[in-house]
Amino acid sequence: LFWFTILSLSYFTAFMETLTISSFPYYSFEDREMAYTVGSAFYGIYFIVSFPGFYYFDSHIDDGKQKDRPVTLVDTFTTACGHGMMILLLLDFVRLYLGIPLVVGGVAFATTG
Repeated sequence: LFWFTILSLSYFTAFMETLTISSFPYYSFEDREMAYTVGSAFYGIYFIVSFPGFYYFDSHIDDGKQKDRPVTLVDTFTTACGHGMMILLLLDFVRLYLGIPLVVGGVAFATTG
């Protein structure tokens, strides 16, 4: 039930954010349906990791049981970096599974000849 709730809320949050930002006048999508469905699924990966991370990070405060030591800034930084890396890995694994090539563009990666 916990993971079903996480998956459902992750997709719902991503979909609603995509839907609400689409009315912003400076935003446009080539394929609006794909942005709502597939794009929201990709964006939901961020929440699949972050929702449980937020839940467990301060769970000892909610149940009234304090740990031996308080949560420090280093703990917060390390946890945030770990969650960020998990998100990047999940996004890359999904990209590889779907066979989407990695294209890095921009001025910094342009070849000069």
